[in-house]
Amino acid sequence: MFSLMSYQPELTSQLLVNCSVSDNHVPGLIAINSLSLSIYNKTNNKFDVLLLLDTHKLSLRQLFQFQHAQISFGNLYVSLIIYNPTESDARVYRCNVEGDTSFGKNISIVAKKTVEFRGNVTALVEEIRRLKTNYENDLCSLKRDELNSKNNQRSRLLFVSNSKVIKELIDSLTLTCSFQISDDISFENATIQSMHIFHESNGVIAMISGDQPIVRTGLDITSPSIKGELYHNISKVTFLQLTWRKPTFLESGKYFCGAHVKISEKKSDRLNKMLKIIVERPTIEDLFKSVFDLKTLSDEQNQSLHENEKKLKSIEDDFNKQADKLKQSLNDNEQKLKSIEEDFNKQADKLKQSLNANGQKLKSIEEDFNKLADKQKQSLNDNEQKLKRIEEDLISNQQNLSIFRNETKKLVAELSNSQIEWKGQIDKALDNQVLFNSNTKVVLWRTLQQAAHISELQTENTTMKQLQNISNSTLSALTNPVFIATTQYNGTVYLLSNGGLTDNIRYTQTICEVVRGYLVEVNTDAELTFLRNFLQTITPPLVFVYTGGTDEGHEGVWINRYSQTPMKPFWAPHEPSFSVNQNCQTFWKKHDWYMDNLECSHKPVSESGFMCEISE
Repeated sequence: MFSLMSYQPELTSQLLVNCSVSDNHVPGLIAINSLSLSIYNKTNNKFDVLLLLDTHKLSLRQLFQFQHAQISFGNLYVSLIIYNPTESDARVYRCNVEGDTSFGKNISIVAKKTVEFRGNVTALVEEIRRLKTNYENDLCSLKRDELNSKNNQRSRLLFVSNSKVIKELIDSLTLTCSFQISDDISFENATIQSMHIFHESNGVIAMISGDQPIVRTGLDITSPSIKGELYHNISKVTFLQLTWRKPTFLESGKYFCGAHVKISEKKSDRLNKMLKIIVERPTIEDLFKSVFDLKTLSDEQNQSLHENEKKLKSIEDDFNKQADKLKQSLNDNEQKLKSIEEDFNKQADKLKQSLNANGQKLKSIEEDFNKLADKQKQSLNDNEQKLKRIEEDLISNQQNLSIFRNETKKLVAELSNSQIEWKGQIDKALDNQVLFNSNTKVVLWRTLQQAAHISELQTENTTMKQLQNISNSTLSALTNPVFIATTQYNGTVYLLSNGGLTDNIRYTQTICEVVRGYLVEVNTDAELTFLRNFLQTITPPLVFVYTGGTDEGHEGVWINRYSQTPMKPFWAPHEPSFSVNQNCQTFWKKHDWYMDNLECSHKPVSESGFMCEISE
């Protein structure tokens, strides 16, 4: 989980110690608070902290001063480079990560690395032996790969240069170290931990590890440009590339490319490749060739510059032409704008004159309005006086109305008693078939001064003469409380009988004729709407209200009793029913007072009424 890389002192001119967290994650920790790099102190037998990184604030504290060293840090890594290391730097280094667990406990996880001191000769011999062993292993691996029938190659490290012989300060030098993946199943789950490029004299030039940026370590050589990418997923190529634009003789020598590959939890592999680069002093011929190449390049650039000058000249001429056209267009537009401005000023003057004239008109209107307001004010004062007199009259009328109400109550009581007597005599007369005589009519007479009573049967001429003398006020007295009258509609008044007056439709037509009318005949949608609205205002118990419509004696053919004309079809949905006994048309409350057919004599009597139509 931690990588701490070191190089032996005396073998190189520098020692690199890198303390980092791989994959930005430590098993068991949900938060990483700090990362520290320590060195073991043999005197007091403990580790002294050299560098302490606060991972939350990304701030580094240096607790020990170095004379010749370079320090770098970033997200979850700290790197220390010691130049010209001595035997005292060959000690145990410790990388310590402190963080919180999921249970809220703060713990530390430690990784250690020991740097041993060896003489130059011994170290070089060991390095030569290691490189030879790696070379032999590569040869063995190559032979095994050649024998593989499926032509699978082991994953390998590639280290190439643009040229192995470089002319000093003339040619450029590019070294590319890459880890190329094969189809070898043993590397299927491998991850790359780190990669570096090492010079035999100048030491580690650059390295890349984990998710950390590239670390540049060479200070004694001409600084190259460095780029690279490290991928834990081996399906992508990891590489590290150095480029010197003008290499010097100091860049000559052996270069080593190294990569640390973790194959599994218990197995890892370190791969190395070597290149020998020669940076030669340029000869006279090289210099002449370089000068010739430079001159050729200069001539080509001069030729290109000359052609570009021509193009620029042409562009400049086109620009000047376009500028002249634009200038002419601007002048024309300026003249047009000047003309528009003059027209605008003229229109503004006209508008100003019109506003002045309108101002005079408004002033005149204001004066007329003030005069009219004074008149209205006077009229309101007069109306106020009139209203005051009307209010006094209303108070007087209210007193008279109270007296009238008392008298009306007495009259209603008398009329109720008379109604019972009147109904009995009518029924008796009908039983004697008196009303079926065409020369006779029933006469109903009520006065406002006496209790209601039923008059004797008169001849038709005498009855009509008496009815013509009945005034509107007498008719109102005659019908109340037996009928409820509507407001006038197109010169017509409709009378709705109270429930319980009669249970036979033959009586109702005769009663309507007594009050100068006939059973209602509905002829238009507007008339139907007026009557339905009126019926919706009455209080129970009426459920059915008979009209003049009937198919009695001609089943299925509906006509009006009085006019004998075809009846307008204002039926409720699914009506009329085809019952031979239901021969009379009614308004039905259940159907929101649309039409229904019903028996011409319906029980109970209290639910049914009838409506008379009286035209002026």
